[in-house]
Amino acid sequence: MYSLEDRSQVITIGGVEHKLILTTKATKDITKRYGGLEKLGDKLLKNATMEESLGEVIWLIALLANQMMNGNLIISVINSKQEKRNLALVTTKPDKEKHGRGVKSIRKVVDKYDGTVEFEDKGDTFEVTGILYEVG
Repeated sequence: MYSLEDRSQVITIGGVEHKLILTTKATKDITKRYGGLEKLGDKLLKNATMEESLGEVIWLIALLANQMMNGNLIISVINSKQEKRNLALVTTKPDKEKHGRGVKSIRKVVDKYDGTVEFEDKGDTFEVTGILYEVG
């Protein structure tokens, strides 16, 4: 099995770093279209018009959202938040009855597929990255 770090690549778009988790096929598709992963963010935005740049970003999003690797699904979600860091991964909302199921649900699905998941609280965003094995 692959670790998430083995499959990660950081790209910079507009001065902001984004961590991508890539399959071999996705890496090859990006290399074919852009000549490699180096300065991918700059290449995405170097078009004659904003509309063309947006089209390239949408192509990349679609590629990343639909990655499958030998029946394994790679998922990465980033959600903005306003609370301070929450390393315990428990809900901070007052209505605990209706909130706080997300992390438990994700862990349950990942366990079902003998997967790998990482949760990262970056202060203003919460990131979840995982691989589900043998789902396809």
